[in-house]
Amino acid sequence: MALGTISGRLRIASMKANRQRRALASKLRYSPLLRWRFGLPAAEQLLIVPQDLRTNDPSFAVEVMQSQFGLAGTFADLNGRSPFDIQPPNRDWERALHGFGWLGSLKASGDDGAQTTARLLAVEWTI
Repeated sequence: MALGTISGRLRIASMKANRQRRALASKLRYSPLLRWRFGLPAAEQLLIVPQDLRTNDPSFAVEVMQSQFGLAGTFADLNGRSPFDIQPPNRDWERALHGFGWLGSLKASGDDGAQTTARLLAVEWTI
């Protein structure tokens, strides 16, 4: 098929028009108006509850109550201050502190004092 022939040009024009038609249909199908009208149904129940993959250490609560904070393999002595007010020992320790993975360890202790401390530390972080 030569590009210069009339039948070749008609065939290319037909393919181009077909492609544009499919693109327009796709845009309409996924438009916000039709997504609202024919939206996905809401889930009625949660079938799987993912388990927490972090290992919680209840002894971490004892360390916190003694004003010590061991994170990411590094120990920090708080001397009665907030862990958010001290100079972080290193970048990994700071990242672990602001990641809040240690909150699960305070919860795992089952101690009311540890849970109160967890709440206070979360509030201190926001200040």
